[in-house]
Order: sequence, then structure tokens, then C-alpha cells
Amino acid sequence: MPAAEHGETLPQGTSAAKYGRVSEEEYGEALAYLVGLTKFGMNFGLDRIRELLRRLGNPEQSLRIIHVGGTNGKGSTTLMTAEILRAAGCKVGMFTSPHLHDYRERMVINGEMVPKAAVVRLIERLKPHLEEMVAQGLEHPTEFEVNTAMCLVYFAEEEVDFALLEVGLGGEIDSTNVVRPLVSVITNVGMDHMDYLGPDIPAIARNKAGIIKPHSVVITAARRPEVVAILRERAREAGDPFWQVGEDVRWESRWSGETEQEFDLYGLYGAYPKLHLTLIGAHQLENAATAVTICEILRVAYGVTIPRPAIYAGLKRAKWPGRLELLSVTPKVLLDGAHNYDGARVLVQSLPLFQRRRLVFVLGMLADKERERVVDLLAPLADEIIVTKPNSPRAGDWQALARIAAQYGRPVSLVEDPEEAVSSGLQHLGPEDMLCVTGSLYMLAAARPALLQRLGRSGPAGGEAERSGENPAAVNSNC
Repeated sequence: MPAAEHGETLPQGTSAAKYGRVSEEEYGEALAYLVGLTKFGMNFGLDRIRELLRRLGNPEQSLRIIHVGGTNGKGSTTLMTAEILRAAGCKVGMFTSPHLHDYRERMVINGEMVPKAAVVRLIERLKPHLEEMVAQGLEHPTEFEVNTAMCLVYFAEEEVDFALLEVGLGGEIDSTNVVRPLVSVITNVGMDHMDYLGPDIPAIARNKAGIIKPHSVVITAARRPEVVAILRERAREAGDPFWQVGEDVRWESRWSGETEQEFDLYGLYGAYPKLHLTLIGAHQLENAATAVTICEILRVAYGVTIPRPAIYAGLKRAKWPGRLELLSVTPKVLLDGAHNYDGARVLVQSLPLFQRRRLVFVLGMLADKERERVVDLLAPLADEIIVTKPNSPRAGDWQALARIAAQYGRPVSLVEDPEEAVSSGLQHLGPEDMLCVTGSLYMLAAARPALLQRLGRSGPAGGEAERSGENPAAVNSNC
């Protein structure tokens, strides 16, 4: 049936006729095929994705791309940049990962997920090429490589004004690193994915710096001197201008509540007083400053028309489920995907914003994360900890998290199913208490719909419908 009959809103500029008719069964089969490609694992290198894109006509070459990498904050930065450009009247494609509730959250145009019919047609187009590659003795592309190729084809065919691509892992070895961006962004560099990216900060920084290419502009919000030195040198070698958010761009918080904050921004080319964000946490001010810097570069270096009101409107409209998201006020229920040490540190810095009597954590982390360091941050703040299991093969010995937490003398319980874990957590709350659900996004994906149901919240279970706002009233001919 047409996408509209699935209850979907088609992205701006698309039509049901373009993708034809598909049944739910056809969509389910296409999605199962795509997800099934995870059997090829995490196989790094760019040869497979380059070959696949060559066979598809190199769609990435027709796109104007902003490439966003970093350890933390790249999703929020990508979102805020997209919302500003939307408010300026641009047609904006956004590729992020992982998804929270719906795989289609990964490919979005102007706040709307890729239609189910488009997913089916894209798989139909790619599948023969994948089979031919294997028949010719080449390696089969991984699931993320296929997803990346689908995204680039989709954005090219929809003729987006800009494609914002979030790096999946690292930079140099990531499948998104086949593009030639207008702007290369590295939000920050921390200790994460050490098995793949390197054992220390300089090694990880060099890997992330791999997205820096000639004929681009480089922006970073990194603060570690050794990281900034590596990124600056890579930009110099590429002949690219280099801007550091926090040095060249500054901001001051005016106030912050539990659901909104206001700040002043002193950008590269102007000041922006009294900007509003519904994303909470001091770290989001840094992400917002990075997003505005991207847009200033697009305006000054590339001639894109981005009026000042678009910056205000885009930042205020940006919403990102599962990132310091307050689902309930009485009692307080907070969700945050603090999946690594730096993310947990940001959560701890943000918790004083939320008034409460007791604090109950529901915590689930993947085995390949720095679980001991994260617990060392969170456990001293807790009155009670409920440990649960993320829905991922990487969960490993998930009960080990409880043994680590028990060393801090807090009551600790094990509830394997995340839905049951958050239900148990709610039962332990008084009206002045707070439940904080944090850790792996795989765990949040299961916990969030259950919480919404138990809290009597209406609306979509998550994803793009909550990230998006109104479509811009006018199209910017200078995008």
C-alpha cells in the first residue's frame, strides 16, 4: 500500500508514486535482509563501500556534505545543525546511528524518516550489486556499509540541499569516510572503542582526524591540548581552515531549568544573545555552539543564506529522545544514553539540575565499555541501583555490573528485562524521588516505550516524529 496508508508523512519533495506500493510484509522482508547483514560483523576498510558506490554511480559525489565525528555529542550537533538549516528553508538529509526505536530513524529528510516503500526499493537496487560483488570474489559489504550506501543513494535521488552524515565509529576506517565534505567536524575525543581505534587518546584522535580532507573547513570542540594539536596539524596538511569551539567561539549560560536553558553565544561572525535550547546540560551548549559555527561557515565560506532567526528557531526546535530527556516531573523520570565514561561524567554534571529526594538508577551497559569507571561516577549518587541487560550480543556478562555496583554499599538488584526493570524502578519511587535510566542505547530502546506506556504518555514511541517540528514555510533558493 502507499506509504501514506502506513500512517507515514512523506519527506518534503517526495511522492508516493516515486516509490510505488509495498506491503508490510515486503517492508518486513527488506528490513530483515538489511539487519541480517550484521552476520558480516564489523569489517573495517573502505574498499567494499567504495566498490559498492562505484556500481551505484557514486551518488555521494552529487551531495553537499557536512561530516560529523567525535566520541560524544556528534548526534546532537548533527541534529541542531539540521534544524537550523531546515529553519532557513533548506532540504536537509540526516544520517545517524544507532536508531532508538525504528531503523528508519537513521535516514531522515527534514525531520521525516525514510518511507518504508523507499527502503524496499533501495534494497532491491542494492541487492544485485551485493550478489555480483560476492560472485566476483569480493568481500560482502557489512550492514553499516550497505546502510551508508542506501542513505547516500536516497539523499542524492531526493536532491537534498545538504547531507549531514554522522560517523559510525572512529573516522578514518568508518564507511562514511568516502565523502568529500564542505565541513569536517570532530566534536571531541575521549576513550571509547579502544579495541578498534587505539589504546590511548592520541591514537584515537589520529583515527578521528581521518575524516579531514582537502578543500574543506575543519571545526572541533575538542579541548585536550594533545588532541587539538593532532587535529590542527591534520588540517594544516590538508590546507584547510581550522576553528576551535571554546577558543574561537565562546558562550555563556544565562540560566537552566529542568526542561529548557538559555545562553549567549559569541560566534565567528556575530553574537547571538538569549538563545534557547530544550536540550538540557552544559554539554549541549558546546554542541549548540558547534552547530552554529557550522552554519556560520556555510554562510560565509559557501554563500548559504541562513538568517539569524533560523539559528534561534532551529536550536529551540531541536529534540533528541534519550538524551537527558525528562519524561515525567512527578515523580521525575530521566532518560540518558550515557553509554561511556565521558557520557556518564556529563550526566553526573547535569544531575544537580533536577530536584529530587531519592535517586534510583536503572543501569545497563555493554561489556566492552569502561563499566567500572562509569559505576565509580554514578554509584555514590544513588540510593538504589537496578541493573538490567541491554538487548545486544555485546551485553556479555551483564550481571557483572551489579557486582561492581554492590561494592559501593547501595542496594543493588538484578532485573534482566529492561521493561521489567523500569517498572520495578517506578514502583520504588515516591512523588519527590527520581528514576534515572541510563547506559546503553540498546537498553533505552526497550525501556523508553515501556516508560511512556506506564506514565500514560501519548504520542509516538520515539524517533523522528519527536525530533521534528514544523516544516519551514519557505524554501531557501540559496541553500
